[in-house]
Amino acid sequence: MVEYRTQPVEPTVLIEELSSFCHLAATKGTDSGMLMFGWDSNLEIDEMWQDIPLPLADIVDYVRAAEHAGTITVGKSDIFVKANGLEITLCHEGDLHIKSEDAAAQVFLERWTSKGFIPYQVLPP
Repeated sequence: MVEYRTQPVEPTVLIEELSSFCHLAATKGTDSGMLMFGWDSNLEIDEMWQDIPLPLADIVDYVRAAEHAGTITVGKSDIFVKANGLEITLCHEGDLHIKSEDAAAQVFLERWTSKGFIPYQVLPP
């Protein structure tokens, strides 16, 4: 598995990249994914890291609604989405992570490099 991270970016950029992720995952032949909220969510600890199955087309709206409801803050809460062998994290530190078993992560490395997000590979410990 390969993982890349970016430098911190604006919350609007995090949402744009989540939308791009959902679109790419959908083109790989699936229409659903798993969403989870983690650190710095306004949830009880046992409510964090719970899979929320959703159509990929609904994930961005669900995240926006959760932010509007005060459950999360984009850029300050961990938001994880998994679909079709890909995983994106909108990190509580304001950066992005992408993990994949295949070359799909390379698409994000190239995209994020071209956008000036200064991505780098996370090496295993």
